[in-house]
Amino acid sequence: MTIPNFDNFVNKVKDATKQTLDKTTRTAKHAKLKIENRSLQTQKMQTLQNMGIKLYDLHLHNHKIDGDLLDKKCQEDFKLITQIDLRLKEIEREIEALQLNIDDIEVKDITSIVKKDS
Repeated sequence: MTIPNFDNFVNKVKDATKQTLDKTTRTAKHAKLKIENRSLQTQKMQTLQNMGIKLYDLHLHNHKIDGDLLDKKCQEDFKLITQIDLRLKEIEREIEALQLNIDDIEVKDITSIVKKDS
């Protein structure tokens, strides 16, 4: 035979533990997405700098800028930046969705509930 208050207590502890775990998981995922976002922003800036170097190199060697040649030299950079921008938008949407879920979870202090039930 189990004690009703003890069962109630155990259920409340389980519920609070689950809520805390859910919030912790979402918060960790949120942090991971923020780190990925920063990494992609850095990669995008490096790619843009590389494109600038290619532009400057063309100017040094040709004393003019050939748009077609520059376009040809930067095709892979353009593709990479497009992919980065798409992923950044996905990350923003994921962060927004996670933020809504994190804010919706309220972790309660079960000690006050347990004292009240005793």
